[in-house]
Amino acid sequence: MRPAGSVLLVLLAADVACRTSPEGELQPRTLAPHSASALDDLLGSASFLYSKYLCAPLEWQDTVAGCAQSEPAGSIEWDTLRLPPNTNLLIYGPSLIREIAQLLLQAEQSSPDASIRLVSGNRDPFHADVGCFCGTTFVECASCYDMATWELGQNRRITYVTNYLELQLPSGLEDLDRWLGEQQFTTAAIMGPHLEEYYAAAENSTSNNGAPGHVKERRQMTNGWADQLWDVFASHFEPRKLIHVSAWFGTEANFGLVEWPPPGDEAGTKATAFNTTEELGAVCGAPGYNKDPIDGGPQASENSDSNRADGDYGGEDLEGSHLPVPCDAPSCAAMHQCMFVCQRSPGTAPKNCDAAPFVHMTQRLVGLLVATQ
Repeated sequence: MRPAGSVLLVLLAADVACRTSPEGELQPRTLAPHSASALDDLLGSASFLYSKYLCAPLEWQDTVAGCAQSEPAGSIEWDTLRLPPNTNLLIYGPSLIREIAQLLLQAEQSSPDASIRLVSGNRDPFHADVGCFCGTTFVECASCYDMATWELGQNRRITYVTNYLELQLPSGLEDLDRWLGEQQFTTAAIMGPHLEEYYAAAENSTSNNGAPGHVKERRQMTNGWADQLWDVFASHFEPRKLIHVSAWFGTEANFGLVEWPPPGDEAGTKATAFNTTEELGAVCGAPGYNKDPIDGGPQASENSDSNRADGDYGGEDLEGSHLPVPCDAPSCAAMHQCMFVCQRSPGTAPKNCDAAPFVHMTQRLVGLLVATQ
């Protein structure tokens, strides 16, 4: 039985998953429309959603009630997560904001008229040996990049730059400025990137003795870094097109993020604020330390460099080859958030999946993007 207050993300149109053609374009394949298991099936092969953000306790726990949606059943549709026509969106920041990019891409992939194509994808050298798993069955990810551009049809694009040091270092400000001028973005959703201390800690916590030299450059950051970075973005976007996406529940300190907006812009003269804490409303953390792979999934037993996870835990996590137990305790606020919460039993595939508050938050962000058109 579905837990009280939870919501099934109903797909009102013909539900689709996709497979990748040799040319790199994702081809839709139809699933049963209006099926109660449609979302479960879709999430099983969701190649844009990291497995470590799809939460599934072995038994439903009342202690994670904060992970349930509050809207009436069926009120969330994939279409509400799709970008409006003629949108060229930049998503920039740490891996927290990559969750938003992944959900937007999954919404595109899941639409009946899916037309999504990878234009370019790059991995930061610091993460070059990190693997990625997606969906509740740990399929190969289509989104295992730190900088990537996707064409979506209807003159729409998404580009995300997350934990990509070349464009998130003080020494790279000129490169960032030049790159922004070349891309013709219409809108940007920006979260402050990591401070130098975070990357120094990550460098020291891994066994990779040959850490890229540009990680050490991070230590040369100045106190004016936030102001300089903000000014670069403000020079390319008018305030209503530059959206400051706050880190939820005050996680700037926990994740060592640049303070955004910088002091002096509280009135929003340079950007439009999007308060993720208010939009989430409730904590639904996806603990990265849980090592509980489901039966038949990749085994998370080897903590080697080749099995490090792509995430904000300095290499402590493993490839994302587990489905976290959702957590709404105060300590779980400073974590990545669950996108969906599923039920599961030993030896069975996750089922009865529901949208977590993260989906609602992203829906509201899309609404803000529509309003800027």
